[in-house]
Amino acid sequence: MQIPRFIVVCLLIIAPASLRMLAPEWNVVPIAAIALYCGAHFRNRGLAFSIPLLAMFLGDILLAVQTRNPSLYLFHATMPFVYGCYVFSVAMGIGLQRHWDRLPEGISSREAAPKTEAGRWHSALRARVLPITTLTIAGSILFFLVTNFGCWLMFHTYPKTWHGLLDCYLAGVPYFRGTLCGDLIGSAILFGGEQLLRHDPLAVPQSERF
Repeated sequence: MQIPRFIVVCLLIIAPASLRMLAPEWNVVPIAAIALYCGAHFRNRGLAFSIPLLAMFLGDILLAVQTRNPSLYLFHATMPFVYGCYVFSVAMGIGLQRHWDRLPEGISSREAAPKTEAGRWHSALRARVLPITTLTIAGSILFFLVTNFGCWLMFHTYPKTWHGLLDCYLAGVPYFRGTLCGDLIGSAILFGGEQLLRHDPLAVPQSERF
């Protein structure tokens, strides 16, 4: 089953942007998961980088209107840190796409595709689930480290000392839990949903060629 590209792009931008308005304090919107998925799914690099950034920016606009506090969400001092993390997540997705592209060529005759169902599930776990999960968690950790460092660096909330930096990271731990949960759920829905729409749910996918 193939969903039209236009619908996919619109959903990837509008859905997370709208979701951010429901409970922004929970910080569970999976923008990093979307960035990873776009990097792994779209061969059009401009599209891959644009979708998560537009989703984030649209969400910022909606939150600025909703809260009537544009200075908090639009063009704030930590914006380069936040958006830079999503750019890096797209880059990780591109690396994942290239890894999948090399899989058919790198399988030797001894490691040919397994014929048993258990062997196929093991192969799918190694080729898809583990890399996706690892990169999703890495993206969440990167976002936590970089954005909290940006808050400590750009604002005067915490003293510019090692203790101040540590306090900033400790204050961000509750938000990190939301970020990690949102990204893991988002990756499961995006990558898992894509597999369920395929005739062979265990096959390693070929990225969209546009």
